[in-house]
Amino acid sequence: MTTTSTTPLPRSVPRQNLFTTSDGNDIPLWRYGSSEPSVTYVLLHGWTLDHRSWDKVAQGLVRAEPDVQVITYDHRGHGASSPFDPASATLERLADDLAELINAEIPEGPLVLGGHSMGGMTIMTLAERDLELIVDRVVGAAFVATSAGRFYPNLRRSSLFRDRVLPGAFVRMEEAAQRGSSDRAARMNARMSLFGRGAPRADLDRAVAMTRLAQPGVTVGFGQAIADHDRIHALDGFRDIPTVVLAGSVDRLCPPRHLRTIAASLPLATYSEYEGAGHMLPFERSDAVVGRLRSLRPVTTTIDD
Repeated sequence: MTTTSTTPLPRSVPRQNLFTTSDGNDIPLWRYGSSEPSVTYVLLHGWTLDHRSWDKVAQGLVRAEPDVQVITYDHRGHGASSPFDPASATLERLADDLAELINAEIPEGPLVLGGHSMGGMTIMTLAERDLELIVDRVVGAAFVATSAGRFYPNLRRSSLFRDRVLPGAFVRMEEAAQRGSSDRAARMNARMSLFGRGAPRADLDRAVAMTRLAQPGVTVGFGQAIADHDRIHALDGFRDIPTVVLAGSVDRLCPPRHLRTIAASLPLATYSEYEGAGHMLPFERSDAVVGRLRSLRPVTTTIDD
């Protein structure tokens, strides 16, 4: 008699190591999958989150394609990274961190870059800072629930909003985060700001756990960097690179119009919008994100359906 096993596929155990940036910041990174990969996916997390926001996607990629490597890491000031100087809370510094990490930790082979929220903005900034690296190494890019900028375009015409109201809002957000809040209140805030419809409590709790590790200076410094972010021009670096652009239909932080603008700027882009999903697509639509990332592998590589 033949029986069908219902045992789930084993999880890939990531290998952790520490990378030190040129200015002395220690950044932990995690490697999944093959040590001799056909392609390496580098996945960047968003503002006040950490590498764990990509866990479901990283596991899905290496299960589907055992010959690939997936790398996730914590941005400076986030997760398990070392104490950082709030003056370095800029997208330019994050892009430099990414370039240094690639050159030191992944010196060879094709790369697919995937950025969620602030991670996507970091990838755009990398094209501004080190276009040669993009041209020489990157074979695909994924912009997930992110933006090329021009936040609050009408309000920012007001110097009062630009110079006082917006910075003041970030200061209050950080003060509230440092004071802490009850699990219930934090979970409610995550549901309202980060997720779409029907978010499981486990995902809410995971998001809250990540945000609680954000260091002083992260909310204010990177919040202002995101507000000032305007890099439509930087997308030119990806014009000849296959790209996927993914949006949640009810994303309150990076609404679909921001993603449509990115896709419209890229001749080789494929745009996907997920009904009912919010900002946390790597959680809310992890299988779909895995599928779209797999589509970016070099055409010479076979993908099993």
